[in-house]
Amino acid sequence: MGGHLFSAVILSAAKDLDWRGKKGELVFDSLETLGDRVKPKQWEKLAMAFAKALGKDPGNVTALHIGAGGETPESLCKAFNQASAKPIDYNGYRDSREQVAVWSGRPSRWAWLMNR
Repeated sequence: MGGHLFSAVILSAAKDLDWRGKKGELVFDSLETLGDRVKPKQWEKLAMAFAKALGKDPGNVTALHIGAGGETPESLCKAFNQASAKPIDYNGYRDSREQVAVWSGRPSRWAWLMNR
């Protein structure tokens, strides 16, 4: 996927707690930092930028979801539709039992958000 540096930044921001779903989804467990280093609006902009990058070169990723638990901002959860990817090989505790769909391989709400 293009933008490897950007990918590394967002994965780091997601605390390296990402996983793949049974249908090829990439799921960030939650969006958290120590303290308030990243504001909710910044998380939303990062998520939309990552969705835009996936739209250009998704590789084998079919969708991008973000867990709605943990410290994921409520405003981000309200900006996107609910989703429900299932992990390939893990069923323990995770902040991503409830998720929002930021991007999918077909046009969706993220395209509208990118143009507002």
